[in-house]
Amino acid sequence: MTEPLLPADWKCRPVMLSPAGLLLEFHPDSNLAFDQLSECILAELVKQYGLIVFRGLPPIPEKTAFSDSCGRFGDLLEWSFGTVFEVVEHSEPGNYLFTSGSVPWHWDGAFAAQVPWLQCFQCREAPLEDAGGETLFCDTNAAWNSLSPETQDRWREIRIEYFTDKVAHYGGTIESPLISQHPLTGRTTIRFAEPANSTTVPLNTPTLRVHGLSAAATETLVEELRRTLYDPALVYAHRWVQGDFLIADNHLLLHGRSPYQQGQPRRLWRVHVVSPAEHLR
Repeated sequence: MTEPLLPADWKCRPVMLSPAGLLLEFHPDSNLAFDQLSECILAELVKQYGLIVFRGLPPIPEKTAFSDSCGRFGDLLEWSFGTVFEVVEHSEPGNYLFTSGSVPWHWDGAFAAQVPWLQCFQCREAPLEDAGGETLFCDTNAAWNSLSPETQDRWREIRIEYFTDKVAHYGGTIESPLISQHPLTGRTTIRFAEPANSTTVPLNTPTLRVHGLSAAATETLVEELRRTLYDPALVYAHRWVQGDFLIADNHLLLHGRSPYQQGQPRRLWRVHVVSPAEHLR
């Protein structure tokens, strides 16, 4: 994929991420802030690369201001806590998201009324180097294109029912096809909420049932999906640096988290953009 053409006044160095994504490293004298970057350009970069990391920009210290800056892209998803979700380890977690264990593959908003288009993150505190806690992203269109025609035909027929108690801000029962189309680009994508793996803390983790498959056949399918989606050729592991901003296409990508050392200072803010604003379509 070719390097992007960026405005000269951005004063940043583009770095192609492996296997996919784009990192923009801003120079100390750029004198730009996240909310000054053109949302039109950023929306096109997300469409092209799926994931954009911004490094070297000044932090946005208030949640309301961060939410407002993300609102330039479109309407924000309102949760019970508001628009800004703080991803941080809790001393007494009721849900695996608030532990230092792994977070298996999933897409955000699966249990919400509407699946959001963008995830917008700001890293307020990052773990120490080599402490773990990377956020993982899988390009599911690339995963789909890696499959044999026979596997594609088989996966197109699969529907999965997911269930979890509403202990955190989401929960209930949903049903989803394994294969779907990106609502904006039409690209084929994979929707999969992975069950807990060996490094996931078993606190309110989702369970699944595949229509028409026995328990043994379901386990075989889950392992097949894991082999495909954890292929290093398809996965970008983002090691957070304090101050990072990250925008990801939630329709295209699945995401998860590597486990990290308990007590590490890992704290992220996340905002969901439901769909593009009219001027970005």
